Amino acid sequence: MELPLDVSPAVISATACAALGHLGLWVMAYNQVHGRIQRHHLVRGLSRVIIVATLLLPACWCGYCYLTGASWLVSWSSSSHPILVRGLLLVYQVTAVYILCHWLIQRTTTPHRGRQTVMQSRTIDLADPAEQSPLFPEEPPWFMRIPGNQFTHLEVIVKQLRLPRLPRALDGLTIAHLSDLHFEGKLPRAYFEQVIDQTNALSADLVAITGDLVDRPECLSWIDTTLNRLTSRYGCFFVLGNHDLRLGNVTPLKQMLTRGGAIYLGAGQHRLQIHEHSIYLAGNERPWFPLAESMPAPADADFSILLSHSPDQVNWARQQGFDLMLAGHTHGGQIRFPLLGPVIAPSQSGVKYAGGTFFQPPTLLHVSRGISGLFPIRWNCPPEITRLVLKAD
Repeated sequence: MELPLDVSPAVISATACAALGHLGLWVMAYNQVHGRIQRHHLVRGLSRVIIVATLLLPACWCGYCYLTGASWLVSWSSSSHPILVRGLLLVYQVTAVYILCHWLIQRTTTPHRGRQTVMQSRTIDLADPAEQSPLFPEEPPWFMRIPGNQFTHLEVIVKQLRLPRLPRALDGLTIAHLSDLHFEGKLPRAYFEQVIDQTNALSADLVAITGDLVDRPECLSWIDTTLNRLTSRYGCFFVLGNHDLRLGNVTPLKQMLTRGGAIYLGAGQHRLQIHEHSIYLAGNERPWFPLAESMPAPADADFSILLSHSPDQVNWARQQGFDLMLAGHTHGGQIRFPLLGPVIAPSQSGVKYAGGTFFQPPTLLHVSRGISGLFPIRWNCPPEITRLVLKAD
């Protein structure tokens, strides 16, 4: 039996396409705002506008159809709506086509090109009282009662990375990569103390922390029993991220970490000598903090590593000739849908660098899903700490 004209497959497809385009357009706007704009208050204000527009415009559409008697379904060539309405619907439909094409391209490419091998992975529920002391001795917060929420399910991963310029003498060098701890109170200090215990158990040669450490000044006191307990053979290195600016003054944070032995790379660079080879480390905190100076990887360095909060700085890293770049900021998307993957990531590149390894010659980029976040929900995207084992290619 044929469907009536107003509910034909073409009309249903056009309506679904416009709805997808509407959602996709505002998600892209949200990602760009969080990836490009530096001022926290402006980001927060624009985010609220985007959320309101995402919810309000469909409600306005339904109200318009109800008052005018027009069908809420969309036809590819319908003339029953004013030209401005049809123009907006066309924008949404074009956006949906763009999103689909972009998604297919990303799904069919192999960004790491065989340069990453997951050697080991285990997940620990740090809120499970059967494994350790309970994080919430009294009533658990609301987000802990959401079915399937992985917000405290820490994944400890060991990855092997093949790097073209790594000297043979440095084959097997290990880096513990941490990012996006977000000390702000939703998770207690005990959670992060357990994260540090798990990191120290990895016995890494270097520890790299790629920003968004502390959101609230009252959580600065947590550093001594958490980050300042990190251990490694050759040092702990860190940069700051956009959420650290919420402190107002980041100097106390940097001072507390450097007093604990960590080395701040946001204002410069550092050299290590390991097995008679020179390793050059530098930091990039753009766009939220300016670069102290131009920092190309020096020609006399045998290997170079860049710590950056945002993965969007990968093109800069390539231009400067860095061999390995470590970043965070995107949290893996926090919610990853089956087949579709992540949808929201605060990046100029959308979800392209939501998490994982990406080879952009000559730079191999590793993006951590992070430890925590202000939005206390994770589905199919648990927090992570990673032990990176560097291998000569």
